[in-house]
Amino acid sequence: MREESFPVNEKLAQTLGDICARQLGSENAGEGKTIYINLSMVRLQTCFVLPKLIYAKGLAKESGAKVVAITWRPNSRWKKMVGSMGIDCLFLEEMLKSDIPSAFKSMVKTAGLVLGNASGEKLKEFKAMGLPVGGPLYEDIIRSSDLSTLRTVRNKTAIRKILHILWMLYSLERYIKNHPPLFFIADDLAYHEGAMIMLFKKYGASVYNSSWEAEELIETDANGRIIRRGEMANKWLKEKYAQYGNSVAEKADQMIKDRFAGKSGRDIDRQAFKGKKVLSREEMQEYLGLDKEKKNVVIMAHTFTDAVFNYGDIYFRDYYDWLEKTLKTAEDVKNVNWILKPHPSRKLYHESADSIEDMFARHKKDHLFMLDDSISAESIRNIADVLVTIGGNAGGEFACVGIPSVIAGKTYYSGFDFTKEPRDYNEYEKQLRDIADIAPLTEKQTDTAKSVFYLRFTDQYNEYKYLDEFALYVRGLYDKFSEEVRRKLFESDNGTENMNNAITEDVIKYAKEHDLSGCEYYLRGVRRGKQRALQTP
Repeated sequence: MREESFPVNEKLAQTLGDICARQLGSENAGEGKTIYINLSMVRLQTCFVLPKLIYAKGLAKESGAKVVAITWRPNSRWKKMVGSMGIDCLFLEEMLKSDIPSAFKSMVKTAGLVLGNASGEKLKEFKAMGLPVGGPLYEDIIRSSDLSTLRTVRNKTAIRKILHILWMLYSLERYIKNHPPLFFIADDLAYHEGAMIMLFKKYGASVYNSSWEAEELIETDANGRIIRRGEMANKWLKEKYAQYGNSVAEKADQMIKDRFAGKSGRDIDRQAFKGKKVLSREEMQEYLGLDKEKKNVVIMAHTFTDAVFNYGDIYFRDYYDWLEKTLKTAEDVKNVNWILKPHPSRKLYHESADSIEDMFARHKKDHLFMLDDSISAESIRNIADVLVTIGGNAGGEFACVGIPSVIAGKTYYSGFDFTKEPRDYNEYEKQLRDIADIAPLTEKQTDTAKSVFYLRFTDQYNEYKYLDEFALYVRGLYDKFSEEVRRKLFESDNGTENMNNAITEDVIKYAKEHDLSGCEYYLRGVRRGKQRALQTP
């Protein structure tokens, strides 16, 4: 079996492991409950994995549980480093290879889907082990293939992916029955990790993420589906908004200015603004050939393949289906100019086959236009009367300058009375047909949008954020690398070892002068471990 690479100098990796062992302990409890760290979704980059390892050691201190790190393939360098910290390894492919009964169960389940010619919609509702794992399966198929949508599971890519993930889930279930979980440290909430989260929740694990930025409690709804980040943020934002109201609205002005200038937000978000042309309303009308007598509706497209259920259980098959149906309705609604804005980072997510350009060409009419990537999204504030999105950041950003949105999903800014939120497809279609009647936001609605945006993206109001010296240091080490370098690393692992070596070397220097048991990654883990110990008989 081919080993997975841990791209960092072996001596540096071992030095870091030894330091963590001295400062955080090298013992592993052995029998009883287990803390699992899932790294099957995380590239083995020092700044990504270290906060999780330290957090897990904090959990173990008070709970007395054993720590196990999960990766897909065997990795000797990784095993040696974390082993010195008292952390065991579980290599999924190694486990699957020896688990024939689970392979048989997954073949039977997969065959049932294929013989039934399951559609994408049916796959979304698919269950295994009593868990609604269809959505995560769907996301994994789309993300790791050249497909933009999934109309049927009768294709080689879908069959292989379903078979492999189900095999992993059945095998993992057998393992955790013998090694009961106390905690599961996750990362992403989508793809196969989403199904793993459901499985560990089923067997009693408390599920958290500990990134370099924040700690995150992960919950499921009454149907067992994972509550995604936008919806989780929406819950605490409503509590914060009830406390602060619009008293923080003015503080958002500089944040919005920086956002539109491409100075804040994630790397992939900044690609919509940074270094691109900003056009006035008149320039945009001329550039696209818009009818100046009509209102302008901007459709903010999502990447077709990235976490397609990030906004809850939407009433569309996926992002592709949403856009296809939106454009089909737009063809008939001729009293507005419809402007399609592709997602600026779509090419990072292999969106090529059956692309947005192909889709637009199929629906092109005299009142439908597409904005190319050379134009900054800031131009939208100068031209848009209404936005349409499932739940992207744009709906919250542009509401801060008075532009209303029609949204089809659950997001951090849902339910604050500055968006139109159709409950089903029929309401959504009617809203599109009547879209010319939507008025600009009132001053009060705009202030609410500003307040929500500010509360969402300001660390000060988020008690889950890590803002201590070490967390800011780790984030700063990553930010030392240029956006271009980070983007290339996002697309491939080329250059990861150079980055890991530089960051690991700096972390070692820091740890020689500071005790990591005083950092918030560790202390937060200690607190959660203590809480769980008090709850567990």
